[in-house]
Amino acid sequence: MPVFNEAAEEAQPAIRAAARAVREANEEGDVVCPACGAHNDAGAKFCDNCGKPLSRTCPACGAQNDADAKFCDNCGKQL
Repeated sequence: MPVFNEAAEEAQPAIRAAARAVREANEEGDVVCPACGAHNDAGAKFCDNCGKPLSRTCPACGAQNDADAKFCDNCGKQL
């Protein structure tokens, strides 16, 4: 267990920084890319930094979902 505790302690600053970036983006209306963590303008469909999609459209109902979502927020169908 000591190895896991050390690893967790080392990871905490990075996790806190990522959480802070997401909070700041939400306050500013930005969208954070799930692939690279870059901030993008609200309404952007693709990341300015890496080009990955920032959302996924559900083929069943057409709702927009987070790019890394596995199931639709609206209808629950698998994406």
